Amino acid sequence: MKILIFSDTHLGTEFEEKKYDFLSRIISSVDHVIIAGDFYEGFVISFDEFIKSRWQGLFPLLKSKETVYVYGNHDKDKEDERVKLFSDLTTRQYVFHTNGKTFVVEHGDRFKPLLRLLKLFGLEHSSYFTKFYEKTEKLLIRRIGPKIIQAIYKVFNEDIKEKAKEEFQNGEILICGHTHAQEADPSCNFYDTGIIRHGLGQYIIIEDGQVMIKEEWYDSP
Repeated sequence: MKILIFSDTHLGTEFEEKKYDFLSRIISSVDHVIIAGDFYEGFVISFDEFIKSRWQGLFPLLKSKETVYVYGNHDKDKEDERVKLFSDLTTRQYVFHTNGKTFVVEHGDRFKPLLRLLKLFGLEHSSYFTKFYEKTEKLLIRRIGPKIIQAIYKVFNEDIKEKAKEEFQNGEILICGHTHAQEADPSCNFYDTGIIRHGLGQYIIIEDGQVMIKEEWYDSP
């Protein structure tokens, strides 16, 4: 079985046709899909607006792949039955076994709540700050490349690894998103999916128990 894991698409009010096509292509290429959080940008668009937007065109395809939807911190669970429009299972943590290996999929915010500082300034759910951050991240990725994000947020991934090491002591492999810093560290049984945003398409494929990190580009305004 070929499994696709992606996160941090932050789908919002602006419909991007090339991003839509990219997602359609990678979803179509696999047998099963796991969304590891921040599927839509809940600080900018409501869930009701999201499911009525043009992004809903992805829903039948996701359903056909028996998609598991792991909630993030920008798309927190709201106990809305309409998540079944695009997923078969919703959870905060998803554990599965394949080829003798145990995989644990979470968003990652439980280990590293990046919003703690924002809470102090009342910016946790600020759409203005979210849009500012998006523009800054886009500028860095376009001008310098994805390695700048990996360098800036590597410390967050290191924190997650340390906390995960204490919790998972039976060889479990942790896959998460949240930090936007794609990483493969098999020595620590840790993988970060990266992002699908700003023309940068990062994701993970698991096939025959092997984990492969992928990075592509798509046209983005």
